[in-house]
Amino acid sequence: MPLLLSAMVGAATLTGASVSAATPPVAPAPVRVLVNGDSISQGADGDWTWRYRLDREADRQGVDLDLVGSKTATFAGLGRYADPEFDRDHFATWGTTLAVQTALIEDEVRAQTPDVVILAAGIVDLSTRTPAEVEVTLREWIANVRAAAPTVRILISPTLARSEFVTPQVVAQFAARERAVAAELSTPGSPITVADTDRGWSFRAFTWDGTHPLCVGENWIGQKIGEELVDVGVLERRPAIFGRRCVTPAPTVQVGSIAFTDTQVSWTRAPRTETFRVRYRVGTSTRWLTRTLRDPLLRVRGVQQVEVTPVNRQGQGPVRVATRPAA
Repeated sequence: MPLLLSAMVGAATLTGASVSAATPPVAPAPVRVLVNGDSISQGADGDWTWRYRLDREADRQGVDLDLVGSKTATFAGLGRYADPEFDRDHFATWGTTLAVQTALIEDEVRAQTPDVVILAAGIVDLSTRTPAEVEVTLREWIANVRAAAPTVRILISPTLARSEFVTPQVVAQFAARERAVAAELSTPGSPITVADTDRGWSFRAFTWDGTHPLCVGENWIGQKIGEELVDVGVLERRPAIFGRRCVTPAPTVQVGSIAFTDTQVSWTRAPRTETFRVRYRVGTSTRWLTRTLRDPLLRVRGVQQVEVTPVNRQGQGPVRVATRPAA
């Protein structure tokens, strides 16, 4: 039996020592795990999410893991997971900062009474603040968690390198600070450990846009957090998540925010898009031209109308049509 589960059962066993031998054994209480994070933990419509990978692994091992939190939805708010048959509770918000979560986490921990809190946030903070400044916020977050639950276990998933806005060097600097803070503030009564999600992470191989995970990225995060949960006694044995066959679903939503200038047309990526199929018409011509692009940008002068379809290896998403606004 995992160490944490063993500890939770121990009190019940001792209390029942004077009860007759016919008393049925007390089932171990579920381990309550609260995930606090940003878009990487929340996921978008059509994602499985790494939370799904971890929940399925716990079921495979026969571990009673209860994901808790006041949210269940994906980013679009519709909760359209690739597979909704898992414990969807969480406390993660697309685009959030560690600073915002620091102000919210104490009340959430009081409400959810977790045994373990997993933190996976901070990358958005690093786009406007230094690693030293964000470290101060991390310390405040830990203090607020403990104010609500002095004996809770904390597991930190370090910030993950991304393709833009924050350099890999800055991300690495903050990850080092996260590990140092964990070592400094960990106590026997409220241990803090760090998962190795950042070590071996590749935003080129594991994400669809340089930040948000594909299926293989979800598997990587779930594997590394699962490995840490083995080390602290929540899971019984090393997870078998990373390396499983991955199929990323076709895009499910349109691209957004199509913008025209004199020399180009740009738009916002849809989740899980690898390329874009673009049909466009220039000037007064009635002829439609077609291109396949990897970046959300068509560098053509005088485009009057455009149709953009997000595509990946599994299929295509819905078409979005836009016309240049009248001058």
